[in-house]
Amino acid sequence: LHSRRQQEVRYKWLLLCRLLLLAFLVLAFAQPVLGPRTQAQLEDRLQVIYLDNSYSMSVKSGVRTLLDMARDAARQQVRRAAPDARFLLLTNDPPLSWQPMHVEQVLASLDAVEITGTSASSTDILATVQACIGDNGVAGADVYYYSDFRRSTFETIQDQALLREIRLYGIRVQAEDPAHVYIDTAWLETPTLQTGSGNRLIVRTKSEGGRAESVVVQLRINGQVKSAASPMFNAAGESVDTLSFQLQETGWQRMMLTLSDAALPFDDTFRITARSAPGRSVLVLNETSPSPFIQAAFRTYEGFRVTQIDIRALPASAGDYNLIILNGATRLDPP
Repeated sequence: LHSRRQQEVRYKWLLLCRLLLLAFLVLAFAQPVLGPRTQAQLEDRLQVIYLDNSYSMSVKSGVRTLLDMARDAARQQVRRAAPDARFLLLTNDPPLSWQPMHVEQVLASLDAVEITGTSASSTDILATVQACIGDNGVAGADVYYYSDFRRSTFETIQDQALLREIRLYGIRVQAEDPAHVYIDTAWLETPTLQTGSGNRLIVRTKSEGGRAESVVVQLRINGQVKSAASPMFNAAGESVDTLSFQLQETGWQRMMLTLSDAALPFDDTFRITARSAPGRSVLVLNETSPSPFIQAAFRTYEGFRVTQIDIRALPASAGDYNLIILNGATRLDPP
């Protein structure tokens, strides 16, 4: 009886050893991650980095743009992550991959992000994240939102369903009160362009934000620099400057105003197209005596050939005249 009990105990120990061996084999093939796991790993959450690369991120703070600053901050976050961490990178451009990428892939993709003319709102970004949550079959997402948070793109979320299972972390990048300088409008001092003599272009420039320094407005005509001015802004942030220039050729003139606004360069160009034509023909039809005011007006500017006739002696064709003025007309008979 004693021997039989010893044999039963030995069989139980043998069974226990076999079960332990099987458990160790299962663990060896499963390769579990030992050590502390992050909360995101425990909850199986998608890690998303949104890097705003719209035009407003081209604003400079010193020698670096806001995009450069945001990119560096995102790089630091990725480098601090666990070696096996994966991230989904979103920008205003179509994503390179809809699947989460390894650390080295994300770092390489961050280096390739450039300023784009495409703009995406916060609603668009969150809708994309919600779609990625469903596609990857995860419980939720942690979204790290690198942006300057302009009102035009980061809007109030009306649809609260877009925030379901999303933890949003906003990382704001901002220059030190940058000055935004732009050309508000420009006009010629005279109604016509004069060839061979002086012309004057009036330019109104405005500045918003911080103090604008070392701004130069430059005038190019048909690709050649003709004049330049340095705006001096008043307390309202406005400057009106006069650019003088001469034309040597007749015909259509392509005029382009540019300014050296390093902070926000996307709206630094103002274009004008005007025609310079010598000897513009003007026909004045008088029902009574000629007007001295009309005569004085056209004597002020060069380049006009003025013909004055009685309104009852209409010419057979008016196609030879660039402008026809009716002076004191009460009736107009057919020729």
